[in-house]
Amino acid sequence: MTRLAMTLGAIAAALLLGGHASAKSTAPKQMEPRHVLKPPAGEGYFDDVFAIDAEGKRVAVIRTDGATFAKVELYDAGTGKPLSGFELPGKGQGLFPVEMELLSGNGGVVIIGREKADDEAPLFAFGFDGAG
Repeated sequence: MTRLAMTLGAIAAALLLGGHASAKSTAPKQMEPRHVLKPPAGEGYFDDVFAIDAEGKRVAVIRTDGATFAKVELYDAGTGKPLSGFELPGKGQGLFPVEMELLSGNGGVVIIGREKADDEAPLFAFGFDGAG
């Protein structure tokens, strides 16, 4: 009986280890980013809200320091190079973005947001053409 128990234990261990090893070898490979967008040191941060156009060729972000400036910046998704940008009116004060849509071509952006930092405040759509 001891020999049978030892044999079954060895078989169970081999199956468990074998299953673990095969699961490890078939795990998907982690993707590496092509480009990482970072604002220049000391020049603010990217807000949580961003947009990608329908073709997947451009990315729009809001760069701000939370007090003295807020700027919409557009980047080429393929190269990571900046394409254009514009300052938001009033240095972004009174605009709390929730969502952003990048329009096709040079149609600009639509920012869905609130006029105050209150989740119960009404939402508005703020449209900006390609020039801001």
